[in-house]
Amino acid sequence: MLPPQSYIAWKVCLTILHAVAASSTFLRLWVRFQTRKMWWDDYVAGFTLLLDIAYAIMLWFRFHVPNPTREQELDTIGISWVHSLLYFTIVWSSRVSLSLAIARIFNPGTRVRQWLLALTGSFVAAYVTVCLLTGLTCASGADWPKFQFDYRWCKTGLGGYYISGLVSICFDFIADILLVVCPLILLWRVNLPTIERSLVLVAFSASIFTALAAVVFCIFWYGTFDVGPDRRILMAGAAHIQAAVSLIVCNFLVNIMYVWRCCCRSRRAANQQPSPSAEEEGSSTVPRIQTLELPERGPEFHCTFTPISDHSFNTNSQARTFTPITTHDFLTTRPLTLTSTFESLVRRVGIENTPFRIRKHSIECIRSVP
Repeated sequence: MLPPQSYIAWKVCLTILHAVAASSTFLRLWVRFQTRKMWWDDYVAGFTLLLDIAYAIMLWFRFHVPNPTREQELDTIGISWVHSLLYFTIVWSSRVSLSLAIARIFNPGTRVRQWLLALTGSFVAAYVTVCLLTGLTCASGADWPKFQFDYRWCKTGLGGYYISGLVSICFDFIADILLVVCPLILLWRVNLPTIERSLVLVAFSASIFTALAAVVFCIFWYGTFDVGPDRRILMAGAAHIQAAVSLIVCNFLVNIMYVWRCCCRSRRAANQQPSPSAEEEGSSTVPRIQTLELPERGPEFHCTFTPISDHSFNTNSQARTFTPITTHDFLTTRPLTLTSTFESLVRRVGIENTPFRIRKHSIECIRSVP
């Protein structure tokens, strides 16, 4: 038998877990909104976020009295029906969002995408089946006007277990197995870089954590050992853990890829260090402009470069004149394209490391020198 449980400790820990799930959903929606890639999987995740917030708030209202009597428990607002409905909706809508996230990877109209959309439809059908089965098999002693019932009034099947609970657990395991196996099969041969491919497969395989949470819930629900007088908070805690983990797994792919892109961006920024020449010049030097003047016609021409710097404001700058270059000699050894001719000319006069810009149909080439 387990020792007595602290209701406050359970509430605080579960609230923190729900806060992590909500934060991951906010990050996912912000990333998709900023990149303008919102789709149905994001809308379903946003809907699940609202339900998860309500589910976390309901935890504090449900267990506001430790070890309540049956009358006090039935007087609690939304004691069981709303709690169970929120639990089923959060878990299955998270799976629907994840299956849609897998489907959006493939092009519209492809057979794989149609199959994944059919898988999404089967998740919706499973959710409706679980809700209806719970309502039909647990309604005999329920107080329908108050939306309250006790699981002890639910009908049992083989082994004395609740029928709705058995069906729900079976659907949970089947859905989680499909969400783990399908991405591994469909994305195993996708042509991606090694690291990104591993991240995608690991992110989609994170549904195994939802299956583990379902195992914990199944142990508390169907376990034969005595968990003590605080069985209610333990079962509710297992349900909240599964709901929060399902929402975190639903957002795992988008969030982990966003963090990976941020790391790559920071790494590239760290590798792009400023050149020593730029640091030595400092901020006191004004950018210099050099003008390349070329005549439109003539057998030969002169290249004149006039440096302009901060010293030009105090002293007279002198033009630098280079040796004349014969047009015939230049064109016979260089391509006849305008850009290549100007580029080769710039290299001939000895300033090949200077960036330049070519003006179309102009005899002047303006280049900015740092």
